[in-house]
Amino acid sequence: MATPNSAPESALWLDPCFGASGDMFLGVLTSLGACIDQISTELEKLNISDWELTSEQATRCSLVATRVRVSTSDTSHHRSWSSIDSLIEQSKIDSFASNGARRSFRLLAEAEAAIHDVDVDDVHFHEVGAVDAIVDIVGSWVALASLVAKQQVKEVITGPVGLGHGTVVAAHGTLPLPAPATASLLHGALVQPLDAAGESVTPTGAALLASMTDRWGPIPSGVLLRNGRGAGGRDPKHYPNVISGYLLAIEPREIRH
Repeated sequence: MATPNSAPESALWLDPCFGASGDMFLGVLTSLGACIDQISTELEKLNISDWELTSEQATRCSLVATRVRVSTSDTSHHRSWSSIDSLIEQSKIDSFASNGARRSFRLLAEAEAAIHDVDVDDVHFHEVGAVDAIVDIVGSWVALASLVAKQQVKEVITGPVGLGHGTVVAAHGTLPLPAPATASLLHGALVQPLDAAGESVTPTGAALLASMTDRWGPIPSGVLLRNGRGAGGRDPKHYPNVISGYLLAIEPREIRH
């Protein structure tokens, strides 16, 4: 617990008003100072192969953002929650990142278990079980861990989440938007409509929002140190497909532990 006379500490405010996904998380955290090479080196501790992480500049509705791609030829998608949890637990990845990634997947598993009325240990992921999804989630936690270490980030605060409308085709067929798992994961979150047809928030993005957020609310008062944006793969005409992040120095009394 910080004392009133302590030096200001940093908070990370996330703005997912246009949505969130795993690659968008990797992009925004990289744009704020996480090193893509260090993320890759840490991810090599996972017992998975045939993947590559690259970063590039992208433009979404004339806004420059960081686009992080996971390339893999591994076509395996169906992995159980328990096997992914063991994979992360048995790695030598930093404990902050490992515990965070396991929490993200646990929340996903609990959401899927409730939706399909099965025991959490019987949950098998489809899209989220793919190598790129695993790298997105674990890599995002590795990136956050580096910001916590370098920028002394003490709290993650998240603004309202923009939700698109319509339907999406998934492994279980055509689903309403927000997808059932996404809606379940965002219980307690601040949400707002996004005037766009399509999936603005993926289950992976929702799991990261739910597991990383310490509290929901507007940007706190403080000194803005740095801001950045992470781009998603799509480039809609009417809104920028990005998640924005802001690092702020705020007085210790504002930090809620």
